[in-house]
Amino acid sequence: FQAEDGIRDIGVTGVQTCALPIFITHLHRRLQPMIRYRLGDRGRRIHSGCSCGLELPLLELEGRSEELQVSVEGFLLVADKVAAAVRAVPRVGERFQIRVRATEGGEEVRILFEGEGTSRDSLYRALVEGEPTLRALGDRGALVVEVVRRGAIPTMAGKTPRIVDERST
Repeated sequence: FQAEDGIRDIGVTGVQTCALPIFITHLHRRLQPMIRYRLGDRGRRIHSGCSCGLELPLLELEGRSEELQVSVEGFLLVADKVAAAVRAVPRVGERFQIRVRATEGGEEVRILFEGEGTSRDSLYRALVEGEPTLRALGDRGALVVEVVRRGAIPTMAGKTPRIVDERST
């Protein structure tokens, strides 16, 4: 497998903190080898070993590429950048969800975080200081941050959709 960040290939030995597109290459097919076939999934390398003891690279799938970014008010909002912006905030869980909806004044981004005991204000501050897109949305009054109890963010088929676009519903 290869992961590419748009600038360079990082391969299986790369260290990444955000999910990247996954490509596969299979040269052992005689009639039609697959070279850099884009799966449409995004994932990241997990640096802990497999529980079965095998020394193979492990991938954590983050979801489909189109499910991890959304355009809001002319800005591209990427779920990976939201996760990176709040990584240092204490007691925030891994699960979060970005909900986008239309309002009378434009569009609103509501980000739900699981993390009892986590301050909404510290999350908001980390988001607007760590990600320029969120700062711009915050300046427009289009960013709302909520902290919910663990397990409160709905799942679909066992997965938490990172982005829910409610503008078309």
